[in-house]
Amino acid sequence: MTSLRTFAAALALTVGAGLAVATVDAPAGTAAPASKAHVQKKKAKQRVKIELTPPISSVGKRPARSDRAKVVVAGTFRPKKPGRTVILDRKAGKKWVRAGAARQDKSGVVQIAAPYLRKRKAVTYRLRATGSGMPTTVSKKVSTLKWTYKEQFTDEFSGSDLDASTWSFREQDYGHAGLRECSRTEAANTRVGHNVARLVVGEDKARPGRCKYDHRSFAWRTNAMIGTEGAFAFKYGYAAARVKLNRLRGQHFGFWLQPTNRVAEYGSARKTGAEIDVVEWFGEKHPSGGLSSYIHYVPRKNHGVKVGSWIKKPQQYGNKWSKKYHVFSVKWTPRSYTFYIDGQVTSVIKKGVSGREQFLLLSQLSSDYQLKYMKKEKKLPQGSSVDWVRVWKL
Repeated sequence: MTSLRTFAAALALTVGAGLAVATVDAPAGTAAPASKAHVQKKKAKQRVKIELTPPISSVGKRPARSDRAKVVVAGTFRPKKPGRTVILDRKAGKKWVRAGAARQDKSGVVQIAAPYLRKRKAVTYRLRATGSGMPTTVSKKVSTLKWTYKEQFTDEFSGSDLDASTWSFREQDYGHAGLRECSRTEAANTRVGHNVARLVVGEDKARPGRCKYDHRSFAWRTNAMIGTEGAFAFKYGYAAARVKLNRLRGQHFGFWLQPTNRVAEYGSARKTGAEIDVVEWFGEKHPSGGLSSYIHYVPRKNHGVKVGSWIKKPQQYGNKWSKKYHVFSVKWTPRSYTFYIDGQVTSVIKKGVSGREQFLLLSQLSSDYQLKYMKKEKKLPQGSSVDWVRVWKL
């Protein structure tokens, strides 16, 4: 009978070349091949999805040209590796030079602001993840040139008057929608000068007496509201406004969009459109932080829906809202809305997505429920300054 050792040796000789089969009783001094359990696994490499926003990041105390705003290069890395270093490279001739750096957050995301133009020319960027004992990951390259071609609308309020071919005054009398019994809009409350549009809430000194609300009396108010209805509208894209906001409570600023040519009073937002509140600001020392982004639509008769929230911990996105200009924007796609402050994502909403063209609105309003927060009416007028407004298609 053939021994087990002899059988194993014979089997080894008959196995085809290229198949690694361990033999029994290897000769002394010869190391046996490592088992699969001991073979070192190849180090995993991250994948990255890169995205380049338009120039929607610009913080400062003074007005500034819109093309001096920065783009934001965002990368989403998978598998996520919180804390891993990501380098932003800029193309310089045939070479890549370092232009910035950040670390992946707990979601594997980085957001790095960078110049939109250099010497008035477009810039090409890429992301490069390094360290953490992993192979280097390099993203695809992206160029800011695309936003030059995708620009649809820009107003930098550089003259001494509103562009009448673009903006129109929106008239609302006392008692509008039951929200503003004590206030009305007034064209004179929007003024242009020094490269900004100034929108204010003031006293209506032409109306005698005082308005009664909630068992108290208040000065009659005048509001500001302008829009591009009938002049400019768009469907899907980025809309952005650079704004220095009012300080006191008692009124609120709004940058928002409304649908043109509603086909019905209610129905899906895709068919009827929606009110898109890119940002609303209710003044300093507001208990919820003062900043919000919401979507309003009416899916069924007499059934309005409000989706969104107050922006949580707004200080993580900036500060000194009444002393500095910040850019508030939305990316509107067929599937969702993404809201930003200076290119930093504040929220994503996937409900009530409008499928109709929408026009732009800027407003400074005093609603009745806010009247009590204006402690000293002598501080009127109060308002916000808009440096520029821009829209890009996707």
